[in-house]
Formats: sequence, C-alpha cells, structure tokens
Amino acid sequence: LAGEYTFQVCAEEWIAAKQAEWLNPKHRAQVTNTLATYVFPYIGKLPVASVELADVKRCLDPIWETKTETANRVRQRMESVFGYATANGRRVEPNPAQWKGFLETIYASPEKIKKRVRLENGSDGHFPALDYTDLPEFMKSLSEQSGVAPVALRFLILSASRSGPVRFAEWDQVDLGKKTWTIPAESMKAKKEFRVALSSHTVEVLDNLPRVDSYIFPGGKLGRPMSNGAMLAVLRRMGCGDITVHGFRSTFRDYIGEETGFPHRVAEFALAHE
Repeated sequence: LAGEYTFQVCAEEWIAAKQAEWLNPKHRAQVTNTLATYVFPYIGKLPVASVELADVKRCLDPIWETKTETANRVRQRMESVFGYATANGRRVEPNPAQWKGFLETIYASPEKIKKRVRLENGSDGHFPALDYTDLPEFMKSLSEQSGVAPVALRFLILSASRSGPVRFAEWDQVDLGKKTWTIPAESMKAKKEFRVALSSHTVEVLDNLPRVDSYIFPGGKLGRPMSNGAMLAVLRRMGCGDITVHGFRSTFRDYIGEETGFPHRVAEFALAHE
C-alpha cells in the first residue's frame, strides 16, 4: 500500500541504489547515520508521498544554526530521497527539501552562518582569501601583469587548484582539445590521479603560452619548475599581501556555496576533497 511506503523505506532503497558509487565506507556510514539520527525520528514513519515542508522543518530547525554543516548535508540527502521517490512514481508533490528557490527563502545560507561563527571565534577558518565579489576586478589587474608567475596564478584561480600541481604541471598532462588537465597521483595531496575540466578561457590562457619546456610554467632555468614563492610574490607586487595563493580555493568555495545551487559534494569534489 502507498501508505506503507514510508520515508524511511524510501531512504533505505535510495541508499542501496546509490552506495555503489560511494567508494569511501566512512561516507556510506555517514549517510545512513545522519538520516537515522536527524530525520527518521521525525518523519521516518510518514508516507514519503505526503511529507510536507513543516515535516522537513521539524528535522532541520533544531540543527540549522548549531550544526550547520551537518544540517546542510542532511537537507541534501533528504532532497535526494524525495527525488528518488518522485523518479520511481512514489511522490508527485514538489520536493520539500529543495534548496534553490525554496528552502533558501526560509533558512540562512550555510556558508554565511559558518563564516559568521568563524569570525565570532576570531578566525575565518581559511587561508586569507579574496572575497569572490572582488575577483573580476582582481583578474583584470592580474592579466595586466607580465611574466610567467601571473599567468600561473590565473591558471590556478581558474582551475581552483593547489599551487603544487600548478607549479609542476607539464604539457603532456593537458588535452586542450578535450579541455582536461590530468594531474598525476604524485602531485596530489590525496595521492590519487585527478582530472580537472578546463573552461574555454583557461584553454585560451594555455594556448597563448610558448612551449619552451616540459613544464607549463618553467622556472628561471630550463628543466626546473617555477619557484614555490613566485605566485605569492605576484600578490605582494599587486599590493595584495593580505591574501594567500591557497586562499583562492576558499574564494571558489564561497562563490559556489553562496551563488549557485550545486550540491555540497560536487563543490568539494571540484576541490579534490573527500
């Protein structure tokens, strides 16, 4: 019977269907445990077809400002369960856990809550970073700087990458036709090969570079990569010594979190986080 197809039954089906793509056992356990802790006690026994906004709020209200990161992940998982129910003909009403255009009108942005808490605790929790609203003007100024290091910094910002992989990037790692950059495992913090999708503008940046070395951004001597402090020196020359090279990853993350509807896990994957 439709009434017996509860949210919990639907969630367990969704977990079983999706767990093959969750390679990390810890992540699989977290998905199950967060739903069991924060959702099932409130709406687990309700028919998934009839769960409403008020029911979702009973799950999220107690933790939205006190456990913001967890609450946001819980919301995303609820949204996925409702989406699964709809796709399988078990629900026809709109998704009550949808963020874009719906819950975002009710709850404060998770990223802004976390930023406020970090500031109240005396730290922003990140490497000093440029506010994303200032990035267009910064990129314009950066494009006017001469030398290899400013180009490397532009590439780093556009690819949301760490400085190490950029410094050691080689021409045979990029496929400009397919717009990809494959970073080898030895250059990654997690020691796993990682493929970056390159925007058309990023490809244009690379297309305009001379190929004088196997390294895309060579150092002062052929066969040597650019020095570790070269990009930071660019920031200082530009009068931006109060921010860091690594901080541009925070700039990217803040923009994704505050201005787009991409799920948390997609944004984290783009940064090569687990």
